[in-house]
Amino acid sequence: MGSDNASVMKISQLDQANTTVPRMVEYLFDLAIRAGASDIHMGINNVPGDKQRYLLRLRVAGRLRVVKSQFINSHYDEVIQRVKILAGLNTTNIGLPQDGQIVLERGGGDDVTLRVAIIPNQEAEEVCIRIQRNERFITMDQLLMTEKMFNNVQDLIRRQNGMIILNGPAGSGKTTTILSFLHELAGPEKKIITAEDPIERRLPFVNHVQVTEKAGYAELSRTYMRQDADIIFIGEIRDAESAITSVQLAQTGHLVLTTLHTRDSIGVIARMKAFDIHPNFIADTLIGSLAQRLVLGLCHHCKVEYQPDPRILKNCEKILPPPDGVKFYKEGPGCDKCTEVVNGEVIMKGSSGLVPIFELFVVDSEIQEAINREQTKIEIRELARKRGMTTLAEEALLRVYQGYIDLASVYGSVFSNRD
Repeated sequence: MGSDNASVMKISQLDQANTTVPRMVEYLFDLAIRAGASDIHMGINNVPGDKQRYLLRLRVAGRLRVVKSQFINSHYDEVIQRVKILAGLNTTNIGLPQDGQIVLERGGGDDVTLRVAIIPNQEAEEVCIRIQRNERFITMDQLLMTEKMFNNVQDLIRRQNGMIILNGPAGSGKTTTILSFLHELAGPEKKIITAEDPIERRLPFVNHVQVTEKAGYAELSRTYMRQDADIIFIGEIRDAESAITSVQLAQTGHLVLTTLHTRDSIGVIARMKAFDIHPNFIADTLIGSLAQRLVLGLCHHCKVEYQPDPRILKNCEKILPPPDGVKFYKEGPGCDKCTEVVNGEVIMKGSSGLVPIFELFVVDSEIQEAINREQTKIEIRELARKRGMTTLAEEALLRVYQGYIDLASVYGSVFSNRD
């Protein structure tokens, strides 16, 4: 199903008698992709008194946004059946969970994979569709890192051995960042091999390997010890076995890039301990950890200047004082560059793109000793701060002061990540 032929009409125009289910589903996918959504959610609406029996939502920059469509509410079961057909699922099985995928061929190498997960409910099936883009490639210099962080990352990824862990929630851009690292390193003089699920983009001089049920992360990692590789990307450390094999690869002369789900960069230490990795092995192999978040950026065409609440500014000053004369911006009224209208209602306005926020934790000899001594996370963080580490909160506020993002969009996360 190619979106080159997808309708560009609004859902309000599709909510007509001559609208077909295939057209609606195709447009829904196209809308979600254009809106920058990471997920599509469809399910029963349990809100008392709401006329919408079913709930359609898009997750954009971590926030769920409701999309109202009378057509989908009137043809919900048929829409789910259409999604099942496209994903190669059993259309008669409504009592068991099912997983499948849909590949949208968009041309120009920008194919999109939709990973469909369906679970049964008493009243209707619930659907979650993860949108995985094969987007135009982002190089390291497009990641918006500060010059200091960029140089530190360049130093880390050019080490001969050790482990670099990227961490953050699902959809925070970890794979995009790692692929930019691999692109920087790839060439005929380096052997680079990966274990991925799924393979999101293929790079020259990189051997991309798909993880399967029979060949998981741990199994592939063990095999890679005999592949004479220089650099190995393990898509995710999911269990103790894959953690152990990743450490062993780093101990045997490989540079290992991988990901974990933790709150911040230093949290990878406790997470690895939870996988029964001894602190000595963590200190010996971990050379750096990069935490990452994505925040909805402001539309530069219509953003408006404003003055934040003085109490909020006072709290921010404790983290990173704003420079003299700084101007604060928030979402504007919307314009032809950023407004998305669905069923006569504006669901997106004043925002444009996603801005990455990073926190880099570099493990040097002093940090190694602290890990070996099993010092607390707070103690290690304080040591890292003295050695120049900037936190997610500081990086977020820096982007606020630069006018990329609204303070309100990061205020909660800024303080929730403080120790």
